[in-house]
Amino acid sequence: MNSMKGYTLIELMLVFALILVFLSIAIPQVEFWGRFNEQQQIRQLKRDILYAKTQAIVKGNIHEVSYDIINNNYIIKENVNVLKRVNLENGLKFVYTSSDTVISFSRTGAPLKSGTIILENKNKKKYTITITPVVGKVNIKVQ
Repeated sequence: MNSMKGYTLIELMLVFALILVFLSIAIPQVEFWGRFNEQQQIRQLKRDILYAKTQAIVKGNIHEVSYDIINNNYIIKENVNVLKRVNLENGLKFVYTSSDTVISFSRTGAPLKSGTIILENKNKKKYTITITPVVGKVNIKVQ
């Protein structure tokens, strides 16, 4: 009687096939979570702009959101006081802000001027955020 221990070729092929099935399920999930986190961060930027607008009305002071394209972050300020600083992550970066890197809201909540912000992800997909004049409505458009 021969007592050699080992695996047959069929057993090895079955194990590799199962590994491939699990990987084919897992890889799209990782991509999904990356897109989900990216969209969450863009929605957070919109909420922060609306927060600055609301705080300007509530507190009766000018509030602003300033964008630092070089360091890839934005800051919410009340006059000179920094209320919040957020770094963009997940491959998102600022590629354009119209005329100025600051959007200010008066004590009535109206933006002192309209603005456009363009963000780009690592796959070159662009998101345009526009702040309309007078009412300060914030819109997000995917390009």
